[in-house]
Amino acid sequence: MSLQRNKQNARRGAAMVEFAVGIALLWALFAGVYQYGYSIFIYNRLQLSISNAAMYASMTTYDASYPNNFLDTIKNLAVYGKVTGGTKAVVPGLTRENIEIITNPIAGLPTVVTIRVRNYQVPSIFARYMLRDKPRVTTLFIGQVTCSTC
Repeated sequence: MSLQRNKQNARRGAAMVEFAVGIALLWALFAGVYQYGYSIFIYNRLQLSISNAAMYASMTTYDASYPNNFLDTIKNLAVYGKVTGGTKAVVPGLTRENIEIITNPIAGLPTVVTIRVRNYQVPSIFARYMLRDKPRVTTLFIGQVTCSTC
């Protein structure tokens, strides 16, 4: 009788060990899938924000007297989702310093607008991913050009 009890106790212990190993593997698998999905979600939000800023930049009025106003407005739109700025970025950790705008000027006027994200780290649970020059959008400038001090 005691030999049969020892076998049952050993089976129960083995089942508990198998469950512990199985749940650890499943947890690691689910955590990896979650982190990958979250990284894709953050990249999508960045891509949408940069695309919206590039579309706005290609059609807005460019004042040749104050080119920094143009750049500041576009950076605000890319980071905060509003041309006036804000306090909460579209993705965690994104700052105005992460946004680079290149206008490829000819005679001081923009011809093409390129907006890209520089050195942004995707915040995640287990690891951090650095996005260098991604996402990036280039559009043709078709907006109006004014000169308020000319």
